[in-house]
Amino acid sequence: MNSLAASLYNLHHWDEAEALSRRSLEVAERVLGADNESTLRAIDLLGLTICRRRRFDEAEKLFRRALEGQTKVLGPEDWNTISSMEHLGLVLSEQQRFDEADGLLRRSLDLAERSRGPDGIFTLSIVRSIGSTLCRRHRFDEAEKLSRRAREGQTKVLGPEHQDTLTSVNSLGILLTMQHRFEEAEQLLRPLK
Repeated sequence: MNSLAASLYNLHHWDEAEALSRRSLEVAERVLGADNESTLRAIDLLGLTICRRRRFDEAEKLFRRALEGQTKVLGPEDWNTISSMEHLGLVLSEQQRFDEADGLLRRSLDLAERSRGPDGIFTLSIVRSIGSTLCRRHRFDEAEKLSRRAREGQTKVLGPEHQDTLTSVNSLGILLTMQHRFEEAEQLLRPLK
């Protein structure tokens, strides 16, 4: 059920993804227990689905629960733990709690770089997340460095047409536009049309 819910999430079928995520979590808690690895993944997936629906307070509670459980059960350097930490940082950023978000995102980046390397695909995703959060705070110089690092790394590792690479290109284009660097943004984004 959780795998199907994840597929529905990735297909942007939010209503179905949320309903199935809730059912999956209910079954996992009953059958496997609250601290089971699969249960904790189900909590995180439900948090992602809720976050996409812009219900940030509820998503925050789910991510905190997942992060606490994964830290205890899997350890702080497990990828699931790092991922939940990133998700919590992103939802806090959506709530404009930038200092707390920045701390979590940077901690998740440090852990990802140590466990997956500086050019790992998950590491680069966190780099992009930090860049986007800094952009929202108008800290453009640092945001641009991280956004370019994410785009260049993802282009190299995943290729120029991969969804993650294109998301990074778009994020960099938004950053350039916010700085009124319209020609640079156009040159970057025009090939995407």
